[in-house]
Amino acid sequence: MFYQRDLHATDVSSATVMSIYLLPEVNLMIRSRLLATLRPGTRIVSHDYGMGAWPPDYQTELAAPGKTVGIGQRSTIYYWMVPGRAAGRWLWRLAPDGKSVEFELAVQQNFQVIEGTLKAGGSTARMENARLAGESIDFSAVMNGARYEFSGRITNHAIEGKARMTRGGETRELAWSATRVEIWDPRHASLTSEQAIKEIH
Repeated sequence: MFYQRDLHATDVSSATVMSIYLLPEVNLMIRSRLLATLRPGTRIVSHDYGMGAWPPDYQTELAAPGKTVGIGQRSTIYYWMVPGRAAGRWLWRLAPDGKSVEFELAVQQNFQVIEGTLKAGGSTARMENARLAGESIDFSAVMNGARYEFSGRITNHAIEGKARMTRGGETRELAWSATRVEIWDPRHASLTSEQAIKEIH
């Protein structure tokens, strides 16, 4: 079934997959609305045109015999997964050696790209191998002679998952539960028409 509707007035919030073939400037016009209204984990596939500064999670090029638009009868396919909101300051406690230690994680976010620092026991380390896919978050850090690996799922202002600590060749797995105590806006919250023009060109 197909509908002819106003792109800017149609409610797409219930979508779990979106396939679009729009011009670059239209993609940028709707980008902030898609990020604000679609649920984290929603998949978006675009034919030929990207989303400006929002990098695709996956991109490939395919042969398109008979295609009359573009050069070389090729099509580029872009794929994104709408990211959850990880930005902010998170706190939790773990007792990997029997003694409870407070951890503090500060996360900055630009679309699905996350970075930040982890603090515990008087030490600070950068997040490594950080990945945000929908509401799933994974990262690692090395501090106080141990390697920590965290994986979990963000629900509102909480993360539930698992932590692995490796020290001296021995690995322990612990339940991980974090709470967001400060909320920061991701650096993709809005896009002015002037910024959109700059991204296109």
